[in-house]
Amino acid sequence: MTPPVAVGIVARPDSERAHALAVDLASDIDGEAVVSFDERTAAAIDRSGRPIEQLDECDLVVCLGGDGTVLHVVGAVGSTPVVGVDFGAVGHLAAVEPIDARSTIQRLVRQCRRGTLEPTTRSRLVARGEGWALGPALNEVLLQGPRRGPAGGVELAVDVDGATCTETTAEGVIVATPTGSTAYNLSDGGPIVDPVVDAICLTPMSDRRRTPAIVVRDEATITVSIDGPETALVIADGTDRRELDLPTTVTLERAGEPAKLVDTRTSLADAVETLR
Repeated sequence: MTPPVAVGIVARPDSERAHALAVDLASDIDGEAVVSFDERTAAAIDRSGRPIEQLDECDLVVCLGGDGTVLHVVGAVGSTPVVGVDFGAVGHLAAVEPIDARSTIQRLVRQCRRGTLEPTTRSRLVARGEGWALGPALNEVLLQGPRRGPAGGVELAVDVDGATCTETTAEGVIVATPTGSTAYNLSDGGPIVDPVVDAICLTPMSDRRRTPAIVVRDEATITVSIDGPETALVIADGTDRRELDLPTTVTLERAGEPAKLVDTRTSLADAVETLR
C-alpha cells in the first residue's frame, strides 16, 4: 500500500471561508495524507499547529488566500510545492477557484502518492549590499526613493553583467521575475513575461527620461547604483524591506533555489485572463 503523503494547509487569517475550507480539505484527504496546519490557521479552527517554516517538510502545501498569502507561504517553505486557492482580489498566483478546491486538492494528493505531481519551477531573486541580503523574492525587488511621487526621485545607474544599460532619474526601478511581471512591473508599464521564460525584467518607475523596460537573461548579474539627497528603500515581494543610506550599490541575481508552484492553468492566456 502506498504510504500517505504529508500535506500542509495555510489559510488566510481574516477569512472565515478559508478556515472552513481548511477543515473540509483535511477531512477529504484523511487517510491519504497526514495533514499539518500552520499555527495561525490551527488556532482559528481549534487544531494543533506547527510553525509555518516547518511545513517545508511536507510533500505539498495548500495555501488558501490571495497572492499576498501565497508569497508569504512560498517565502516560508522554500522549494516545497505550493498550490494556491484564491481567496484574494486577483488570484494570479492562487490558481484554483474555491468551488473547485476540494476535487482539485484530492486529485493533487493522489498525484503526490503516485509520484506524478508536476509543479512548475519559478525563479526567484536575491538582493545584496554591503553587509546585508534580502529575499529570495518570487515576484520582484523594488529599489526606490523614500517615497513615491515627484519629490521621491533618485539617480539610478543599472548595469547588466558589468555593462551600463540605463542611467536615469526615476522614482526607482523594479527588478521582476516572469512570475512577478504581472504585479508592480505591469502597473509601471513593464512587459508580461511567460513564467516558463528564463528572464528578468528591469522596469524604471516614473522615469523622467521615459527609459523603456528591458528584459535580460536570468543568469545575468544586475548592479544598481543609487544616489540622491535622502535614503532609498529595497523591498522584496512587498513586505521584506530595508532602508539604504546613499550613495549605495545593490547587486541582484537569480536565487539558487527556485520556488515550486502547482498551477492548474494550461496556458499563458489563462493566466493573463485573471488580470482582466
